[in-house]
Order: sequence, then C-alpha cells, then structure tokens
Amino acid sequence: MRRLQGDVRRGVNTIVVRAGGTSAIHIDVIEGHPLPILLVRGWSDSDGELAIALEMADGRTQSPAYIFRVPRPDVVNAKLSRNRYAGFVAEFQLSAKPAFVCAGQERVAIGNAQLYATVEPHYAELLSTKRILRREDVYGFGPPQDANEEVVAVAAALPSNVLDFGCGNGDLVDQLRAQGKDAFGIEIDRAPIRNGLKPGAAPFVKLYQGGLPLPYEDGAFASTVSSEVLEHIDGVEPYAAEIARITRQSLFVTVPDMISIPLSHLTGTVPWHLLESTHVNFFTAKSITALFSAWFRPVRYYRFGNSEVNGRFIPGSVGVLFERL
Repeated sequence: MRRLQGDVRRGVNTIVVRAGGTSAIHIDVIEGHPLPILLVRGWSDSDGELAIALEMADGRTQSPAYIFRVPRPDVVNAKLSRNRYAGFVAEFQLSAKPAFVCAGQERVAIGNAQLYATVEPHYAELLSTKRILRREDVYGFGPPQDANEEVVAVAAALPSNVLDFGCGNGDLVDQLRAQGKDAFGIEIDRAPIRNGLKPGAAPFVKLYQGGLPLPYEDGAFASTVSSEVLEHIDGVEPYAAEIARITRQSLFVTVPDMISIPLSHLTGTVPWHLLESTHVNFFTAKSITALFSAWFRPVRYYRFGNSEVNGRFIPGSVGVLFERL
C-alpha cells in the first residue's frame, strides 16, 4: 500500500491497494461523518467484483450495503482504464464505530472514526426502507420551531409595541419580552400551538381561527414581525393588507428565498425547504417587496440560514425590513 498524487487524484492523496494479481483499488476519499453512513470513493482498473469491507472498532467486519459504479472520465482520459465506469462508491450503513477500510488484504485507517454516527439525519428511514414512498412520505412538516437568533436580533431593535404575526410556539414573543419589549403574538388556534406555547409567552398570544379582519384596531402596533409565515397562507394578499392596516411604523418579514433554486442549478441540488409540504407561496426579494409596496418601503435586506454547496453560496431565507410610507 502506498500514497500517490497525480492528475486523476482530485487534489487529495490516493491510497492504492493491491487487490490481487495486477489489479488495484484506488481509494480517493473516505467520508460520511457525523452521519451513520460511511462512503468509500475511488476507482479500480478492474471491472470485476471489488473486495471492500469495513473492520469495526469491536473487531467485527461489515460488508457494504451497495457498491455503485460511477463514471470516471479523468481515469479513462489518463489511459489508466478503458472502463467508462471505473469509479466506485461503496456505501456502508454503520452498525458500530468503524476503524479500518479493508481492501483485499490491506487495512486503511479511518480518520475521525469516533465522529461517525453521532448525528441522525432527518429522513433517516430513507437509508433503510424497502417501501416505495409516496409524496406525503417525503414532503412533510413538523412542529413549530424556536426563533432564529438572527431574526430575534433584528426584531429586538424594532420600535415597541411589537406583534409577531404567526408566532408559532411564541418563542420570539418570549425572548422579546425577556429583553423588556412590549411584545405580543397571534397564531391559529390548533392543538400543536395550544400545547406547545412557551409559558412566558402564553398570556400575550392571541389564538384565533385565521379569518380576516385581524382582531386589532388600525395602527395597533408600532411594529410587526412575520417570520417564515407568509409562504404558508393561501391567498396571502388580503393578509398583507391587514398586516399593513395594524402596523404604524416598521415591518420585518422573512420567507424562504426561491432564488436558491436557480443558484442551486450548477450544484445539482434541491434547497432543503422545498420539502415543506405546507408551502403554497414561493417568494424572492422582489416579490416580497412588491407584496407590501403599497404601504411600506424596504430599508434593509437580510439573508438567513444560508449554506454553501461545492463552494457556491446558496441562500436560505430572505428578510426585509420595511418602514411605513
């Protein structure tokens, strides 16, 4: 076994393991932590079965759940193999902590082995299910989440009194009141909300049936916050008008930013929040600005929950701070 670098190594050390005869298994990457899955990626100059396994920390061995063949045009162009599918991805679904990748008679130590299987991903059942899934199995929704700390920071600078429109479990109201803000919330009356309200917010949250007009006087609040709510409201325009009616000065809105779709194009990925089944409106900075343009002007734009895929910036949500016209 030896370590090499070359044109087809993708800038990393490649471990070359002789697997018998003149064939070799070239291991480019061992990856996967902190997930309960380990991937061995590389290529082989053999078109036959690949002898790859894991040796676990307790001494047991584990075979891969699958070995996928993948194209490696770099290998073919370098004339190291004539096999279009010289590449492979060996997938191991971990039953214990891994220690070594075994290829032929060789053992390759796994870096950061203790980090594997320390996080259970969302949709973990997709790693093991044999069932044909339906749309409702993939596109779902969960309980209300606590407020994003960056959203809290912006909301805390707004003039009091403040309404959190669509306040969920009341976490933002709770945090604002803890900072001395005169904060209130409104949310649709349903069991997950009633049973999950933060105790510190519950006395200041109005539960209603979701109809219009909103149960407040004109200009009842100096500021209104609506974070990750408007994308869920079918027929959102009358609600925007009602928010404007009850807001005297400032409005802060966040929604998932759909510009993430074209920006994800070159990465071959899908933005995570598109799996949310209750989204009925899909906004960009332009469209959320236009929705409130009759009453408010934008004074600052934000992006929250951003990520990076293959070195490319992918936005999460767009936030807009508005002031009354």
